Amino acid sequence: MPKTTPIPADIQKRCDFGFAADTEAVDEQVHDLKGNEAADINNGGMESQVRWLHDTAGMTWGEIRELLDIKEQTNQTKEEEFASFSTVCPYCKKDGRLEVVHFSATADIPLTKDGFATTDCSFFDTTDEVVHCKACGKEFPLSEVTL
Repeated sequence: MPKTTPIPADIQKRCDFGFAADTEAVDEQVHDLKGNEAADINNGGMESQVRWLHDTAGMTWGEIRELLDIKEQTNQTKEEEFASFSTVCPYCKKDGRLEVVHFSATADIPLTKDGFATTDCSFFDTTDEVVHCKACGKEFPLSEVTL
């Protein structure tokens, strides 16, 4: 840790001996202040956090890429960057001809007098997904096209 100013002799003496009560009081003060700083950084959002990691904590951009599991810098679109599935059939190699034809779903959808429906599938938990290729007719588990 870099020294910015000399510590006065009476305080330095306490540092040298490290009395338990002194250490506890200083520990608590540092924890409170750094906790507030951490909260401010975190409340500033991911960009604030990344800037702090690089500029203050000294992490390299490579270490931050590793932390964020960024494999390499590419010119991918946002859709490609966050893709979870391939749209290419693993059997006939045609692109864009796959469809999910079966799955089991778990979701909290309110039941009304006329049934149930939702337009938002983002909160579904699905299992047992089956994919069908419209080009070659093969059916296979979704795991075969999961990236």
